[in-house]
Amino acid sequence: MCNFFQVRLTILAAALLATGLLGSSKSCLAQAPNYRYWTTDWSFEDIEVGKLASRLERLGIEIPVAVDGNVTVKFEVSVPLNALRTGKAYKIHGTVSGQNVRSDQLIFDSLRAVLDFRDGKLTLQELDAKQGQGKIAGNASMELIPRGNFAGNLTLSELKTDAVFDLLEKFGGDWAKAWSIATIDGQVNVKGRATDLNAPLKWDITGKVAAKNVQYGPKLNFDVSVPSIQVKQQRVDIGGAVVESKSTPPFKAELAGSMDLANAPKVDLRFTADDFPAGSFTELIDGKIDLQGKVQGTISGKPNDNPLQIDAAIASPRLRLAGLDLGRIEHDVVLAPNEVRLTPREPIGDSDDSVVLRSLKADYAIDDNAFRLTALDAKVFDGSVTGDVTLSTDSFGSHQFDIDWESLAPKLSVQLPIASRPTVLAATTSGKVKWQVPADKLDQPFAHRGNAIVQISQLSAGGEPIGQLMAEARIDGQQLEAAVDGEVLGGRVAIHSTSAATPQASWSELLQRVVIDQFTVKDLSIEQASVLGGQRAGLYSGQLDLTANELSLSDSGQPITAEIVLKAVRVANTELIPNLTTLVAIHPDRLAIDSIQGVYAGGRLAGQGTWSTGAGRRTLQLRLTRADGSRMLLPISPDASTWLAGTVSGQVSVTGLGSGPLDKLRITGNAMVDDASTFNLPVGDAHSSLVVTFDSKNLRWTADFPSVKSKLAGGLVSGKLSLSSPASNRGSIDMDSRWRIAHVDFERLLNTYVGTATIGQGDVTGDLTLSGRRIVDARSLRGDFQFRLGGTDASAVPGLSTAGVLLGASSLVGTRFSEGIAVGRIASGAIHLDEVAMLSDRVAVRADGRVGLLDTRMDIGMVLSTGNFQGQDFLVNLVGLSDLLVASPIGQVNRILSDRTFVFDISGTAKTPIVRLLPGESFRATAKRFALQELITISTANSLFSN
Repeated sequence: MCNFFQVRLTILAAALLATGLLGSSKSCLAQAPNYRYWTTDWSFEDIEVGKLASRLERLGIEIPVAVDGNVTVKFEVSVPLNALRTGKAYKIHGTVSGQNVRSDQLIFDSLRAVLDFRDGKLTLQELDAKQGQGKIAGNASMELIPRGNFAGNLTLSELKTDAVFDLLEKFGGDWAKAWSIATIDGQVNVKGRATDLNAPLKWDITGKVAAKNVQYGPKLNFDVSVPSIQVKQQRVDIGGAVVESKSTPPFKAELAGSMDLANAPKVDLRFTADDFPAGSFTELIDGKIDLQGKVQGTISGKPNDNPLQIDAAIASPRLRLAGLDLGRIEHDVVLAPNEVRLTPREPIGDSDDSVVLRSLKADYAIDDNAFRLTALDAKVFDGSVTGDVTLSTDSFGSHQFDIDWESLAPKLSVQLPIASRPTVLAATTSGKVKWQVPADKLDQPFAHRGNAIVQISQLSAGGEPIGQLMAEARIDGQQLEAAVDGEVLGGRVAIHSTSAATPQASWSELLQRVVIDQFTVKDLSIEQASVLGGQRAGLYSGQLDLTANELSLSDSGQPITAEIVLKAVRVANTELIPNLTTLVAIHPDRLAIDSIQGVYAGGRLAGQGTWSTGAGRRTLQLRLTRADGSRMLLPISPDASTWLAGTVSGQVSVTGLGSGPLDKLRITGNAMVDDASTFNLPVGDAHSSLVVTFDSKNLRWTADFPSVKSKLAGGLVSGKLSLSSPASNRGSIDMDSRWRIAHVDFERLLNTYVGTATIGQGDVTGDLTLSGRRIVDARSLRGDFQFRLGGTDASAVPGLSTAGVLLGASSLVGTRFSEGIAVGRIASGAIHLDEVAMLSDRVAVRADGRVGLLDTRMDIGMVLSTGNFQGQDFLVNLVGLSDLLVASPIGQVNRILSDRTFVFDISGTAKTPIVRLLPGESFRATAKRFALQELITISTANSLFSN
């Protein structure tokens, strides 16, 4: 059909071009046998077509279509002096040309033609109309006076079709909304009567047409080739039309045959299609099909002698209709007089569950009053459907439905709100419908009579069982009653409603009179609901109850009051919500949340607010008191217990943004945490303002704490923290933070972090950056730190006091380091000590290594030197070590520089360190330092000190 329309379009365009430029002529006088002519030249350059039309009208020639633009004409006009009012007697010959000429809906960049008008007949020769790279060329003629026939022989080359579909509207329909065509090529011969110029189906047409890059919607792109087309007396003959796409999705289709469009359409068509993307035409269908067959007969809703017949084969590896899985299709489709059949091409085994549509057959009859489908017997979806249907074509008749079905097991792919991807719903259903209604009273509910019962068993989603339901509806002249009862997600559901009869009421008015006297949900399983959302079984558990009061929809001002109760909610077998009750009043345009009361993560949660379902206010105030931080974030991830620990209190305001009720959420407020830690790193008693955002469309969230202040181990910690959901890997977080630590007590910090009990004291001040992407635990953290250690007792450093015992007479008891530094990084689940150095007046310590964040295991190498470091530092800083070596005679010892050097290996945990003295390394280090001392003479040292 698309090819046929392209041909008609091309012919119409040429006809409009010819008549738009030259118009039609009228004459009220009979032709004179002999005329005396006066010949003159008309030569106009860039004349407006309107002016030219005015001149032609003076000769009795009118232009019947809209024409615009400037043209240049060179005409030789022969004027009949003895028949000035006889249009047929005029003779015009010459050329016409122009730029940007519009004829009806066609706009040409340039146009040129040789024009001849004599004996009332208009002829265009050497027509050359260009549109970008496209072109129309050929000859055309029309008998204008008197109105007679027209004819044309046109060639189209790469013709662009910006205005094609405006012209196609003359055939009916709004084509341009869905279709577009890049270019058209072809050759067309056309003839017909001038009075039928706007009725293309009455023309005689022969030719061939090809269209490139035909686009339907956003998905379908193909080329069309019609090597032979003929239209005569409203009969269209198509010879071997080919539709082919080599892009994605590739497909090919062929069509041949005839269509008689006079009166009731008669068709005789043969068609084939390979991998035809049926879903590209409508979102209701998903899949591709192969077709082969023929259609013959008269398309009519009335009885006729040549009824429509279809004999076709259809195949598809998998087809979905409105999300309903139709399975594999390899069937013959037959529409014969009084019978319709759908049968498999090959026998189907009972165990073959890939075929859903096994067979269908029914008788049908069409008479002057109704269409009747009888003896329906369908074996579909592993079940059966039987019954009769009558559709009245007479307004005084009745529509009747008597349908039974048993054990149907359809599968439907849907996007559930709680699921991240489409979920397959499956069920086994049986039921019956017996209904009738007068044909002219479909919109009057209480003119209907009937009842329907639907039983749904083995209801499942994503392979997980959901439950079973029984639904029943009954209507008579007194009332409409509907009820639903059953088990869903482990809970009991019961709904019952009635509506009193009101004659002449419409369906919308009926809904306003519905009374819902029961609506309860009891013990709905949160575990089963979470599994539908893609979570693993056993991760979430608990129950939900919902009870609504009786509601009459006729009282638009009466809200639905409901109580929602969450009970025994656990995450990863950890109690989260023992009991939480929400009281809500549901208004037509908003939810009034009167009260939220209960326990969340061991703390007391209370709240209230108003939530508009339209463009109104959406706010919710929440207060949480003394909740367990390790349980607060469990709904985000079962691993969130390590993200935060401590006792949390806070007050926030939740605001809804966007056009939808839950499009975006913004949470602002303040939070306080006592004895806090994050990823097992101590935070202390912290407080901060907070800003949290949540986007329900992509399930992304952010949490910013711009001014965190904390008291930690007698010191202060300040900084800012940003958390967000990662682009992938749900159940983890992204983090960025910067911290300033001031005068934190070393001993208390270690006692809080690792449980080390020491008698020493110390002081830590410095900077820390901590971040990570897709963080699950401390192994995902990355950071850098640089601390200054001041006034640190040796006994406060894990492992150092133990190392001091190994020194014997050089024990570190009472040693206090006056200064020190610690520089390192956090990565791969450990603190990497790049440099640790501490110095007292008689001991110097240098160390590097690592300490695990999760297990606090240590792998540290340490060098400890004892001696007079005040004198050594003074000496080395005074003259420099290289000058000192040159100036010192060999063989003399300056004992003021150092006594001994020890090398230790520290392992174990920070709480119970294991310290090993490495005697070989210690001996070599001591010998090296002794050799250095031997280079410095006492006299040299004395002279240096005296100076």
